[in-house]
Amino acid sequence: MPIINTMEFHKKKPSRNIAAWLFLAIILALGIFFRFHNLDKKVFWYDEIHTQLWATGQSWVEVRNTISAVEMPAKELERFVRIDPARGPLDVIKAIVKDDPQHTPLYYLLLHFWMRTFGGSVWTIRALSVIAGLLIFPCIYWLCRELGAGKRMAFIAIALAAVCPFYVIYAQEARQYSLWSVEALLASCLLLRAIRLNRAWEWLLYGVTVSAGLYTHLLFATVIAAHATYVIASFIWSWEQKANGKVPLIPFLVTVAIACLTFAPWCSLLLQNMGQADKHLGWSQQKVSLIYLIGMWGYNFSSLLLDTNHSIKFVEQYDIPLILDYIFRGGFLLLMVWALAFVSLRAPHRLRFFVLSLTVVPFLALALPDLFLGGMRSGGGHRFLVPSYLGIMLAVPYLLDCGMTDGGLWARRSRQMLGVLLCAGIVSLAVYARADTWWTKPVSYYLPRISRTINQSPRPLLISDVSVNLLTLSHLLAPNVRVLPVRKPDSLIISDSSMELFVYAPSPALLKRLTTDLDFTMKTVDERGKLWRLEHRGADINF
Repeated sequence: MPIINTMEFHKKKPSRNIAAWLFLAIILALGIFFRFHNLDKKVFWYDEIHTQLWATGQSWVEVRNTISAVEMPAKELERFVRIDPARGPLDVIKAIVKDDPQHTPLYYLLLHFWMRTFGGSVWTIRALSVIAGLLIFPCIYWLCRELGAGKRMAFIAIALAAVCPFYVIYAQEARQYSLWSVEALLASCLLLRAIRLNRAWEWLLYGVTVSAGLYTHLLFATVIAAHATYVIASFIWSWEQKANGKVPLIPFLVTVAIACLTFAPWCSLLLQNMGQADKHLGWSQQKVSLIYLIGMWGYNFSSLLLDTNHSIKFVEQYDIPLILDYIFRGGFLLLMVWALAFVSLRAPHRLRFFVLSLTVVPFLALALPDLFLGGMRSGGGHRFLVPSYLGIMLAVPYLLDCGMTDGGLWARRSRQMLGVLLCAGIVSLAVYARADTWWTKPVSYYLPRISRTINQSPRPLLISDVSVNLLTLSHLLAPNVRVLPVRKPDSLIISDSSMELFVYAPSPALLKRLTTDLDFTMKTVDERGKLWRLEHRGADINF
């Protein structure tokens, strides 16, 4: 069935309607399949370990102090993050505040009750994000319709969202980004409905969603900023055009003010523990060149439509697939710019104001501090651009829909471009489905590789400082692998010299203890993965 006819919705051609519905059903089925496929096979990485800890009501500080500095089977480490029936929702909040209060608690509270009901396996923990992510489909359809778009644009948006690599990757991650995406869409739908109907009940629903969004992620504030920009622009336009129905500016401002007041308790906790939050934001203030920052912007936005894990940071060889990946990425970036320019010139005022506000305002909220103060908030935080990505996921379908409506060569090219975008998404998901790690998991990217190396040894002993990544490794290492967590390097004793000794990411103090005090030499096994093999300089030494 050629793609050229798949998105036609004409009442006079029922066969085309059937073909379009069938095609959409296939794309949706693929999207759902990839969201659940190998859900527990990807590395359960650094951030997700924190998710698991907080959802069980434990802080990392607390768990770190309970991990015994004794040799044990690697799988034994998993017991430190099991569900404790004695811990409740209040413990979840205390754990987040103690570790990193910039993370707001709603998602972790939901996961807490989810794990109590369905268990604490990796598959179960991630399934909550998958289910939240599936709500993107009805929400994006509703948003398109509220913006006055036709069914064809809505169905194109659903199809692109179904195979969008970004949404699938974060649907398979135990973090709040799927929920945040859905809340941003839902709040947008409710805002447009409240403006259209201007009833107290509609504004109440919008306010509740805004409050929930803030309690899901602090950067939901950028969604509010985008909505405010849209409402103010629409209000000014309605006055200039002397339109009959003025945009209800005051109800919007009152609703947002009340929603923000409901968030005041967490703001108070955040301000009281700001020093703890700052410890986890150092990466965002890292100085980078303007060229490097622009490169990160391009990579992040292009990853929305094409993502085959070719991040320069983790590339170890340059080959044809890498070159082709970046060529296609450049083409997709041009398509996004074209779509936004087309929306700004051709779209009705409601859709134009909304798409541009949702795309530009959240991006500028992160990019301007980087440009004027230095840092990489807008570049290193790929996942922080959720609202801007939603704007792109409206602009591109609008461009393609208009092309199909115009007919002729323009319609044919639009259908072909839709086919290219869907194929790019499916190829990306096929690559992702086979991978055990991804560039979006930078801190733990190489752990699957080094775990395979350790697992090949008949009698391995892994020595490492007590760290979050050590808990990640406990999910990857074979049952015969033993670990020796190190809390105080000066007191480290290695009792069994017959085992093959590995050391992972040693701190300077541990490195000194091993190489100076215990007289080991370190042979590189995986430099990028920070794995070394230990060999003693002497022979037949008893440790």
